[in-house]
Amino acid sequence: MRRNSYRWFLTYVLVGLVGFVPAVWGQTGAAPAEVRLADGDVFDLSAAPLRQRIGSVEFNGMAYNGGVPGPTLRVSVGSTITVRFRNELDEPTTVHWHGLRHDIRFDGVPGVSQEPVPSGGEFDYRLTFKDPGVFWYHPHVREDRQQDLGLYGVILVEDPARVPEVDREVVLVVNDLLTDGNRVVPHGRDSASHALMGRFGDLIVVNGQERSELEAREGELVRFYILNTASARPYNLSLPGHSMTVVAGDLGPFARPYQTDSVLVAPAERYVVDVLFARAGSVPIVHRSPEGSAEMASVRVLPNQSRSTSDRRVADAAGDPVSDAVMRRALTREPDYSLEMDLEMGHMGRGMMAPRRSMTGPMGGTAGHGAMHHGATANDEFPAGIEWEDGMPMMNAASTSRSLRWVLRDTETYLENEEIRMTARVGDTVTIRLTNRDDSAHPMHHPIHLHGQRFVVLSVDGRPNDNPVWKDTVLVPAGATVDIMVEVTEPGEWMLHCHIPEHLEAGMMTFLSVGR
Repeated sequence: MRRNSYRWFLTYVLVGLVGFVPAVWGQTGAAPAEVRLADGDVFDLSAAPLRQRIGSVEFNGMAYNGGVPGPTLRVSVGSTITVRFRNELDEPTTVHWHGLRHDIRFDGVPGVSQEPVPSGGEFDYRLTFKDPGVFWYHPHVREDRQQDLGLYGVILVEDPARVPEVDREVVLVVNDLLTDGNRVVPHGRDSASHALMGRFGDLIVVNGQERSELEAREGELVRFYILNTASARPYNLSLPGHSMTVVAGDLGPFARPYQTDSVLVAPAERYVVDVLFARAGSVPIVHRSPEGSAEMASVRVLPNQSRSTSDRRVADAAGDPVSDAVMRRALTREPDYSLEMDLEMGHMGRGMMAPRRSMTGPMGGTAGHGAMHHGATANDEFPAGIEWEDGMPMMNAASTSRSLRWVLRDTETYLENEEIRMTARVGDTVTIRLTNRDDSAHPMHHPIHLHGQRFVVLSVDGRPNDNPVWKDTVLVPAGATVDIMVEVTEPGEWMLHCHIPEHLEAGMMTFLSVGR
């Protein structure tokens, strides 16, 4: 089926939770279950309804293999596995393998690479892992609902020749849920709700729990693999009193690992961070924004009498950094394509403003939204142009993917979304300029994801990137211009879209067509 049928499939999907009665309660833990797979292995994965309870909130959710997050798959670079997927939901779905450079037939995009897997149906995904890094999997049918209700999991791709010299490895999946205090606020039945800003949740969830408690021992160097599966909120993570060393991003190591007090993780982005826990005690994991701070989880550092405290601060990361030669060559080129981000409100009203709700549970003090959606921040230490909270909850809740339209527009041809024709051949490098207009009806950040290829950020607002890393997702704040260079290696029709699911449902996507 051709790609212009994609939107038809998304609206065709049987949605809503009427008659959806899971038989079992969800199991959540401080860390997802882990499965190690070797080259040639076959792994059974199912998506099914699951009754979940997070704190005081109970709801009918979804899960891969009975857990939220789904199982962490640990594989070696260069290996190929088969995932035998079964859909036990009451509606169609697919699985998208986020970040993989692989065969287009297994990319999980309905109407482009495969038909949706019907309820009770099966599909075999053959996955090849060309890059070390942190990847993940999630649906590509109504992900505004299916992913939000629990369908997501992590993939760690390792290089056996470069095992990190750390004492402990921890997967950290951060998320949020929008609730009314007792249940998850219902999703749109026939179209995505909260299409203006995305679903900013009030309940913070880490590894499937409201208050996750992780463990380490005194003197240990711990490697955190961080993934943000939230619909819209970037997380600004820190461990007070502890410096973090950022060693890698989505698909490999930074050119130069760097120390920082906090790391900003956009929806769909991944970071690999090393932390040395020199003293026993409890260390909070905190999200900080101009709106306030929230303790998301904690690390219980146990005394360690058997060893002395290490002074190691960083371990090697698998993969090859982006070369300086690649960066120099790309920076001399004009963009092959220039896309701008915009919003068409249609008949959507503008008079539905109401005070926002703050995050509950561990959330601390909050500040007013002010002019943040116009690109300002309450403090210069926070990046400008980022929405940290839903400042217009009534208007946002009333907006649907049918009442407004999010737009990617070619600034040369003025073609929009699926009408845009970006083309390349295997072996090419393609530069794309992404400009997030600050004069649209609602300027806000957009995490832009490209399927099936990897890219490097060349510059932000004209400033060359002096510490590149291979990526598949980049956050473009309101008012910003980001230039990326795509290394084209995989033939097929590859989506480029905003990873706020509600924006995708409202049209914010196009394709890079790659021929041999």
